[in-house]
Amino acid sequence: MDAFIHHITRSSEYSPSAVKAYRIDLTQFVAFLADTAPGIAVAEITPRVVQSYAEHIADLKPATVGRKLSALKTLFDWLWLRGEVASNPVQALKRPRNRAEETRWVTAEDGVALLAACRDDRERAILAT
Repeated sequence: MDAFIHHITRSSEYSPSAVKAYRIDLTQFVAFLADTAPGIAVAEITPRVVQSYAEHIADLKPATVGRKLSALKTLFDWLWLRGEVASNPVQALKRPRNRAEETRWVTAEDGVALLAACRDDRERAILAT
């Protein structure tokens, strides 16, 4: 992991905040492995192990889970290019989609109340626009 962090630190593709996030995300994955599969070698990490990790972090926001899995995918892509793993175990994993929040519309009653709360014509014009 340290070699990978060093690699992305030198790359112009990653901002300092992205490098920091990757370091945190990968450290959390390593901690998960230490608890659930102590002594597992990088080459032994399977899609099932990654799926187990995804289930472990499933209570987080979908964007956070996606970022953590993206960090793992990038790490394993890099390891694959270096010949340290035969395949990327994150590749087959489905990433969570951000749930679209339901649009909340202003009701007619709320609109009337907002217009009535305006202090002058200027505020009413801005609100009406």
